Amino acid sequence: MTVTEIIDNAKIHDHDAAPTAPSFARTRTRPATLPQMQRDGRCFLTDGGVETTLIFKEGIDLPEFAAFTLLKTHPDKLRDCYRPYIDIAHKHQRGLILESPTWRASKDWGKKIGYDSAALLEQANVESIRFMQDLKDEYHRKCAALNGPDDEDAILAQPIVISGCIGPRGDGYVVGDLMTPMQAKEYHLEQIMVLANKTSADLVSGFTLTYA
Repeated sequence: MTVTEIIDNAKIHDHDAAPTAPSFARTRTRPATLPQMQRDGRCFLTDGGVETTLIFKEGIDLPEFAAFTLLKTHPDKLRDCYRPYIDIAHKHQRGLILESPTWRASKDWGKKIGYDSAALLEQANVESIRFMQDLKDEYHRKCAALNGPDDEDAILAQPIVISGCIGPRGDGYVVGDLMTPMQAKEYHLEQIMVLANKTSADLVSGFTLTYA
């Protein structure tokens, strides 16, 4: 679901008011249609298992599998996790969906690792998308270096889409407290609205939401 659709559909309780203004200026305008939805047969790659790779391949201690915490401690390790996917997409001239490291950047998980306020979690989500935008800009500079700064076709032919990643409220693989659909909507909407209103994310994706 694109962030525009999320904002249009987020009309519950006190969310009937117009969305609040972003806390910082976006670096670009979101496209009306995402490139992977243009039905032109284009193949998109995506990254895979960032948290699993960091823990089991790189031996990095991620509190509660929260990869976004590396933005403060080891941003280079996080960057190195994404760059191979960018290189593969560039080599094979394919589009790429970059999933942000925000799978655990929601209220209940935040409390377990010291992000116990809405402001801290908002900052974590905003900085995560800004990090992804920096990776995207780095890729565009690589395209410009190879094809010339005015070759927009090279960038459009291999677009990068930034996805704001959300995860389950509890353990995605062990059923705990079940939420009603409305409870799940209210819980996840807090993070989604930050991603939609205050970042340059193109869309929001939910992973391992087995019971929300």
